[in-house]
Amino acid sequence: MTSESQRDLPFQPEDTCPMIDGVIDSLDTIKKYMKKYDRIDDVATLHSMLYDIEWDLDLDDDMEEIRTNVCLIRDWGQSWKEYDVKLDIQN
Repeated sequence: MTSESQRDLPFQPEDTCPMIDGVIDSLDTIKKYMKKYDRIDDVATLHSMLYDIEWDLDLDDDMEEIRTNVCLIRDWGQSWKEYDVKLDIQN
């Protein structure tokens, strides 16, 4: 049984850092693609490269997941603060 469940508080959210690392990795991949564009002579290859960049830039879901998790962390911390205040008042 977790501390949160014993005290009827929200569960502890996941660590956000791996989510942020995933976005950073995607951006690093995009940078690598972009550094190669000036070596491309074939329009079809350039088009394919730009498609890959566009695909990797679709980070909306990842960013929303980070935003949601940050809100969960804020709510979790606030719940603990309120719990501590309630304990202080009772004592």
